[in-house]
Amino acid sequence: MRRPGPSVRPTRGWRLPRSRGARAAASFAAHNTQIPLWSDHTVRQVRSPPTGSLAPGPSLTDVVRPCAGVLASLIASPHRVARSTCGCGVSTRAPVATREGPDVATEPSWAPVDRVPTYQLVLSRIEEQLVSRSLRPGDKLPPERELAAMLGASRPAVREALRVLQAQGILKSSVGTGADSGTVVMSAPSGALTHLLRVHLAVASFPLSDVVEARVMLERFSAVSAVQSGAIDGAALDGILTAMEREDIGQDEFNELDTRFHVAIAESGGNRLVADLTVAVRESSRTDIHAALTADPEWGDVRSTLRAEHRAIAGALTDGDGPGAADLLEAHIRGFFRYMRQVGVAADPD
Repeated sequence: MRRPGPSVRPTRGWRLPRSRGARAAASFAAHNTQIPLWSDHTVRQVRSPPTGSLAPGPSLTDVVRPCAGVLASLIASPHRVARSTCGCGVSTRAPVATREGPDVATEPSWAPVDRVPTYQLVLSRIEEQLVSRSLRPGDKLPPERELAAMLGASRPAVREALRVLQAQGILKSSVGTGADSGTVVMSAPSGALTHLLRVHLAVASFPLSDVVEARVMLERFSAVSAVQSGAIDGAALDGILTAMEREDIGQDEFNELDTRFHVAIAESGGNRLVADLTVAVRESSRTDIHAALTADPEWGDVRSTLRAEHRAIAGALTDGDGPGAADLLEAHIRGFFRYMRQVGVAADPD
């Protein structure tokens, strides 16, 4: 006689919609006695412990039936299962309908969400296209109305994001019709990058000692590269230094010429990015340098020192001594930083 095994069915209330696989497994469980491979006459002989006689064991059909029921339940409710044992004695996972009680419930967490203006989200999406090179210089952006529809944003938000990129020199908008109208990606000139970096460095509140270290690194590289490339314009450097040696020169003009001297060396190095970074770093400390120059009304000594150092740097460059010029530049930058600390402009330590 067939001993029916336990039938495991998904508990109501947790059942997912039954798929084709679930219906097939359920049909398999309900009709597994008709499997041709397994017959009721296939009997496993086991020895009875009391008498030692042989007794018929469970048929394979009896073993398969409960397992098939578990399989149907697993397919029908795969998301709510717990450890169980079917009729074959094999530990399986069968679905259960358990809910977390009060003893295991956790308090809900209601953390504030970040409030990001929509135009910043639009700006980030456009920047992603630029960084991934999906948008290149010369490409046109979709019209404002279409761009707002594609991004799911309002037209004012799109307009504000475009204005930010226009202010950075990345986009250019032209009103009208024709090939030249619309919003176009620009090949930003070096001046736009320098201006942007200068402003960010000025408001980032970096310690002045960090700015000095960056200047030393960049200008040493520029000095060596300028000599290697042979692009040093000795006449231009001499003209700047001659103007700096006028007796009636004021601090403002002296500071302006000092900036031109260092920028000329950076641009002679042949690396546009290093040159732009050098200009931005130098410009970000312009106010501090000017404050140091005007701290002492009798600034004749510091002026004479700076003139002599500039002449030595220019001489090493024109003589083709790149490493020597780099060492002189570093000593010049660090020496003036020490002076700035002495007059109280730079308070942070080395």
